[in-house]
Amino acid sequence: PRRNELKKILLFAFALLAVPAFADDNPLEAERPGFTAGVSIVKRPQYELGITNYRDLGTKTTFNDGGLLRLPTKSKTLEVRLGVPSRSGSAWGDPSVGAKWGFYDGAALIVTAAKNARPQYALELERAVSPLWTLQADFVRTPDGDDAGAFNVGYGVNKTLGLFVETYSQADGRWLDGGATLLSGKNVQLDFNLGVGLQSSNRTQNFVGLGLVRRW
Repeated sequence: PRRNELKKILLFAFALLAVPAFADDNPLEAERPGFTAGVSIVKRPQYELGITNYRDLGTKTTFNDGGLLRLPTKSKTLEVRLGVPSRSGSAWGDPSVGAKWGFYDGAALIVTAAKNARPQYALELERAVSPLWTLQADFVRTPDGDDAGAFNVGYGVNKTLGLFVETYSQADGRWLDGGATLLSGKNVQLDFNLGVGLQSSNRTQNFVGLGLVRRW
Protein backbone atom coordinates (compact mmCIF):
# COMPACT_ATOMS: atom_id res chain seq x y z
CA PRO A 1 0.00 0.00 0.00
CA ARG A 2 2.81 2.46 0.80
CA ARG A 3 4.45 1.71 -2.53
CA ASN A 4 1.17 2.40 -4.31
CA GLU A 5 0.82 5.65 -2.38
CA LEU A 6 4.31 6.72 -3.44
CA LYS A 7 3.47 5.91 -7.07
CA LYS A 8 0.38 8.11 -6.88
CA ILE A 9 2.42 11.01 -5.50
CA LEU A 10 5.06 10.63 -8.22
CA LEU A 11 2.43 10.46 -10.96
CA PHE A 12 0.81 13.60 -9.60
CA ALA A 13 4.18 15.32 -9.48
CA PHE A 14 4.87 14.49 -13.12
CA ALA A 15 1.40 15.75 -14.06
CA LEU A 16 2.20 19.06 -12.36
CA LEU A 17 5.44 19.33 -14.29
CA ALA A 18 3.63 18.73 -17.57
CA VAL A 19 1.35 21.77 -17.21
CA PRO A 20 2.72 24.85 -19.03
CA ALA A 21 3.97 27.67 -16.79
CA PHE A 22 3.92 31.43 -17.22
CA ALA A 23 7.26 33.20 -17.41
CA ASP A 24 8.02 35.06 -14.21
CA ASP A 25 11.15 37.00 -13.33
CA ASN A 26 10.32 36.95 -9.62
CA PRO A 27 12.34 34.31 -7.73
CA LEU A 28 10.42 31.23 -6.64
CA GLU A 29 10.12 31.25 -2.85
CA ALA A 30 8.63 28.15 -1.24
CA GLU A 31 7.76 27.28 2.35
CA ARG A 32 9.30 23.85 2.17
CA PRO A 33 11.37 22.08 3.21
CA GLY A 34 11.84 22.82 6.86
CA PHE A 35 9.64 24.01 9.71
CA THR A 36 9.87 27.76 9.08
CA ALA A 37 7.67 29.19 6.34
CA GLY A 38 9.28 32.54 5.59
CA VAL A 39 7.41 35.74 4.73
CA SER A 40 6.99 35.56 0.95
CA ILE A 41 3.54 36.18 -0.57
CA VAL A 42 2.92 34.42 -3.89
CA LYS A 43 2.18 36.41 -7.03
CA ARG A 44 1.14 33.33 -9.04
CA PRO A 45 -0.57 30.06 -8.07
CA GLN A 46 1.93 27.71 -6.45
CA TYR A 47 1.62 24.11 -5.22
CA GLU A 48 3.99 22.49 -2.72
CA LEU A 49 4.03 18.80 -1.77
CA GLY A 50 6.34 16.17 -0.35
CA ILE A 51 6.79 12.79 1.26
CA THR A 52 8.71 11.98 4.46
CA ASN A 53 9.96 8.69 5.90
CA TYR A 54 10.28 8.53 9.71
CA ARG A 55 12.37 5.90 11.51
CA ASP A 56 12.31 4.97 15.19
CA LEU A 57 14.08 1.90 16.62
CA GLY A 58 13.75 -0.08 13.43
CA THR A 59 10.17 0.92 12.61
CA LYS A 60 9.33 3.01 9.56
CA THR A 61 6.42 5.34 8.88
CA THR A 62 5.89 6.93 5.49
CA PHE A 63 4.10 10.23 5.80
CA ASN A 64 2.54 11.88 2.78
CA ASP A 65 2.87 15.59 3.52
CA GLY A 66 -0.31 16.23 1.54
CA GLY A 67 0.16 19.51 -0.19
CA LEU A 68 -0.37 23.23 -0.04
CA LEU A 69 -1.95 25.28 -2.80
CA ARG A 70 -1.06 28.95 -2.42
CA LEU A 71 -3.15 31.45 -4.37
CA PRO A 72 -2.49 35.17 -4.92
CA THR A 73 -5.08 37.88 -4.28
CA LYS A 74 -5.45 41.44 -5.52
CA SER A 75 -3.52 42.53 -2.44
CA LYS A 76 0.27 42.16 -2.69
CA THR A 77 0.40 41.40 1.03
CA LEU A 78 -2.21 38.60 1.19
CA GLU A 79 -2.49 35.06 -0.15
CA VAL A 80 -5.11 32.32 0.23
CA ARG A 81 -4.01 28.82 1.22
CA LEU A 82 -5.72 25.47 0.64
CA GLY A 83 -4.22 22.49 2.45
CA VAL A 84 -4.54 19.05 0.85
CA PRO A 85 -5.06 16.25 3.42
CA SER A 86 -1.91 14.45 4.55
CA ARG A 87 -1.68 10.71 5.15
CA SER A 88 0.30 8.70 7.70
CA GLY A 89 -0.05 4.95 7.27
CA SER A 90 -3.75 4.39 6.62
CA ALA A 91 -4.95 7.54 8.42
CA TRP A 92 -5.85 10.68 6.50
CA GLY A 93 -5.73 14.17 7.92
CA ASP A 94 -8.28 16.91 7.28
CA PRO A 95 -8.19 19.53 4.52
CA SER A 96 -7.56 23.08 5.65
CA VAL A 97 -8.05 26.66 4.54
CA GLY A 98 -6.00 29.65 5.55
CA ALA A 99 -4.44 32.96 4.70
CA LYS A 100 -1.00 34.54 4.90
CA TRP A 101 -0.68 38.26 5.54
CA GLY A 102 2.59 40.11 5.13
CA PHE A 103 1.78 42.86 7.59
CA TYR A 104 5.30 44.32 7.88
CA ASP A 105 8.58 44.17 6.02
CA GLY A 106 10.15 40.89 7.15
CA ALA A 107 7.09 39.68 9.08
CA ALA A 108 3.99 37.67 8.17
CA LEU A 109 1.09 36.02 9.96
CA ILE A 110 -0.36 32.67 8.85
CA VAL A 111 -3.79 31.54 10.06
CA THR A 112 -4.94 28.02 9.22
CA ALA A 113 -8.24 26.32 10.06
CA ALA A 114 -9.34 22.70 9.66
CA LYS A 115 -12.57 20.85 10.42
CA ASN A 116 -13.34 20.26 14.11
CA ALA A 117 -10.18 22.03 15.24
CA ARG A 118 -9.20 25.41 16.56
CA PRO A 119 -7.22 27.66 14.20
CA GLN A 120 -3.44 27.51 14.10
CA TYR A 121 -1.48 30.77 14.22
CA ALA A 122 2.10 31.24 13.01
CA LEU A 123 4.20 34.39 13.20
CA GLU A 124 6.94 34.30 10.57
CA LEU A 125 10.05 36.50 10.70
CA GLU A 126 12.77 36.78 8.06
CA ARG A 127 15.89 38.87 7.54
CA ALA A 128 18.46 38.79 4.75
CA VAL A 129 21.79 39.55 6.42
CA SER A 130 23.65 39.48 3.09
CA PRO A 131 22.94 38.55 -0.55
CA LEU A 132 23.78 34.93 0.36
CA TRP A 133 22.64 34.47 3.97
CA THR A 134 19.07 34.57 5.29
CA LEU A 135 17.74 34.11 8.81
CA GLN A 136 14.19 32.91 9.55
CA ALA A 137 12.29 32.30 12.76
CA ASP A 138 8.72 31.45 13.59
CA PHE A 139 6.44 31.08 16.59
CA VAL A 140 3.42 28.79 16.30
CA ARG A 141 0.33 28.22 18.42
CA THR A 142 -1.09 24.83 17.37
CA PRO A 143 -4.79 23.84 17.37
CA ASP A 144 -4.10 21.82 20.54
CA GLY A 145 -2.92 24.96 22.30
CA ASP A 146 0.75 23.93 22.26
CA ASP A 147 3.57 26.31 21.38
CA ALA A 148 6.17 25.50 18.73
CA GLY A 149 8.95 27.44 17.09
CA ALA A 150 12.03 27.30 14.91
CA PHE A 151 15.19 29.12 13.86
CA ASN A 152 16.54 28.65 10.35
CA VAL A 153 19.78 29.70 8.62
CA GLY A 154 19.75 29.62 4.82
CA TYR A 155 22.63 29.98 2.37
CA GLY A 156 22.33 30.56 -1.37
CA VAL A 157 25.18 28.68 -3.03
CA ASN A 158 24.18 30.05 -6.44
CA LYS A 159 21.03 30.97 -8.34
CA THR A 160 19.75 27.39 -8.41
CA LEU A 161 21.10 25.70 -5.26
CA GLY A 162 20.21 26.64 -1.68
CA LEU A 163 21.16 25.04 1.64
CA PHE A 164 19.64 25.40 5.10
CA VAL A 165 19.98 24.17 8.66
CA GLU A 166 17.46 24.74 11.42
CA THR A 167 16.40 23.70 14.86
CA TYR A 168 12.79 23.55 15.95
CA SER A 169 10.76 22.56 18.95
CA GLN A 170 7.25 21.14 19.05
CA ALA A 171 5.10 18.87 21.21
CA ASP A 172 7.22 15.75 20.53
CA GLY A 173 10.53 17.45 21.41
CA ARG A 174 13.38 19.39 19.82
CA TRP A 175 14.73 18.57 16.37
CA LEU A 176 17.69 19.45 14.18
CA ASP A 177 17.27 19.27 10.42
CA GLY A 178 18.80 20.55 7.23
CA GLY A 179 18.64 20.11 3.51
CA ALA A 180 18.85 21.58 0.05
CA THR A 181 16.66 23.13 -2.62
CA LEU A 182 17.32 22.95 -6.34
CA LEU A 183 15.61 25.17 -8.90
CA SER A 184 14.76 23.65 -12.28
CA GLY A 185 13.99 26.59 -14.50
CA LYS A 186 12.07 29.50 -12.98
CA ASN A 187 8.96 27.67 -11.82
CA VAL A 188 9.97 24.27 -10.42
CA GLN A 189 11.86 23.50 -7.23
CA LEU A 190 13.01 20.13 -5.93
CA ASP A 191 14.03 19.68 -2.31
CA PHE A 192 15.61 17.23 0.09
CA ASN A 193 15.83 17.33 3.88
CA LEU A 194 16.70 15.13 6.82
CA GLY A 195 16.49 15.52 10.58
CA VAL A 196 17.15 13.92 13.96
CA GLY A 197 15.61 14.21 17.41
CA LEU A 198 17.63 16.01 20.09
CA GLN A 199 15.86 15.06 23.33
CA SER A 200 15.46 11.83 25.28
CA SER A 201 11.84 11.69 24.12
CA ASN A 202 12.77 11.64 20.41
CA ARG A 203 16.51 10.93 20.23
CA THR A 204 15.92 7.55 18.57
CA GLN A 205 13.90 9.16 15.78
CA ASN A 206 15.06 10.51 12.45
CA PHE A 207 13.52 11.35 9.11
CA VAL A 208 14.30 12.01 5.46
CA GLY A 209 12.05 13.78 3.00
CA LEU A 210 11.69 14.76 -0.65
CA GLY A 211 9.52 17.49 -2.12
CA LEU A 212 8.40 19.36 -5.18
CA VAL A 213 7.17 22.92 -5.73
CA ARG A 214 5.44 24.05 -8.94
CA ARG A 215 4.44 27.59 -9.87
CA TRP A 216 2.19 28.60 -12.79
